Amino acid sequence: MYTFNFRCNEDTSIKLNDNSTIVFLCSKGKSNSGIDKDIVSFLDYINDDSQIKSDFVKEIDKKVNQLNKNADGEGEVHMYEWSFMKEREKGRAEGIVEGRAEGRAEGRAEGRAEGVEIGQVKLIINMIKYNMPLETIANSTKVALEKVRQIAKENKLLK
Repeated sequence: MYTFNFRCNEDTSIKLNDNSTIVFLCSKGKSNSGIDKDIVSFLDYINDDSQIKSDFVKEIDKKVNQLNKNADGEGEVHMYEWSFMKEREKGRAEGIVEGRAEGRAEGRAEGRAEGVEIGQVKLIINMIKYNMPLETIANSTKVALEKVRQIAKENKLLK
């Protein structure tokens, strides 16, 4: 069993005084020392629902059985699990749709950027072929002079 109280991360001497406490229970824990016997009994029940060792667990078991035997034959617990699974599937499907949409948008943006770059390179190549000075090409296209030289070399246009 692990018990937590809310404290300020920046100044641990400041405690949130809302009387809230979070308790994490581990049904497979090694030591039960210092833990209430009803809690230990409940943890044993979690691991094996035939282990009913206290009145507290008897009440829990009775309620679980009631929930599992409602009028239409489907237990409310099972309906909750089904509903939870459906919501999870719905969330996953929505995530996939959003992911695809984001991927398409990113792909379009990358494609546009590539298209602009290809068009710019073609423009630079044509300007070089018309014997325009590399400095003029760099200034006109707003491309660094070294990049213009690199494009000229790669296309064997530099004299």
